Amino acid sequence: MAEQSFTIASISDIWALPTIEQMERCLEELKTGMVLARQTENVMLSMMEAAGQPMERALDFQMPFTWSDDAKGEYTLRLPGVDDDGEKHQIKFTKP
Repeated sequence: MAEQSFTIASISDIWALPTIEQMERCLEELKTGMVLARQTENVMLSMMEAAGQPMERALDFQMPFTWSDDAKGEYTLRLPGVDDDGEKHQIKFTKP
């Protein structure tokens, strides 16, 4: 099966995926990605607080996002702000 990509802007977009199997895969990857993001944010917030620079939020959950039905289990978190080259900071995870 060829890789397919879908723009997800709401729960309705997940509901509208072509198959139930794709809906299940998308929801599982969304859940895993959100948990990874929150765990990463908790670590980042603890580090900033320990450094004397507490923050309210370290990550933003971006909507819409692109979900690729590719079974790679890759997740990219985009951090607020940009580096010196104007690029967004990113953290990439791959399913073990």
